[in-house]
Amino acid sequence: MEVKGPADLYEALAGEPIDPNALETSISLAAQFPTYQFYSIVAPMISKDGTIRYLTPEEIGETAKTIEKATGSKKHPYELRLFDLARAVDERLKTVEPLPSSALFKYRTAARRYMVMTEISK
Repeated sequence: MEVKGPADLYEALAGEPIDPNALETSISLAAQFPTYQFYSIVAPMISKDGTIRYLTPEEIGETAKTIEKATGSKKHPYELRLFDLARAVDERLKTVEPLPSSALFKYRTAARRYMVMTEISK
């Protein structure tokens, strides 16, 4: 299950808001499957004022915290993936500098406070 980020950033990340309770319910349900994985793509987003920025390590930490809160456990498979700028649908996102893969170590550290099995996608 992709968890794009903290619920309050879903509009900037996905184009529409999400109810935080619905997000937590979906996370809880996904964790009940025999085989599952949570992942987040460290992606750029367009704020309401038009600025473009990447999710921060702290925001990925908040995402992992949401998974912990929804499931009551810190032990779920959680993967961090880099955004592929070449596949961006919104042309504005293609102008952003790519995030180096080494930057994901800070994101992983922030996430592991809440999801101890956080890994970086290869």
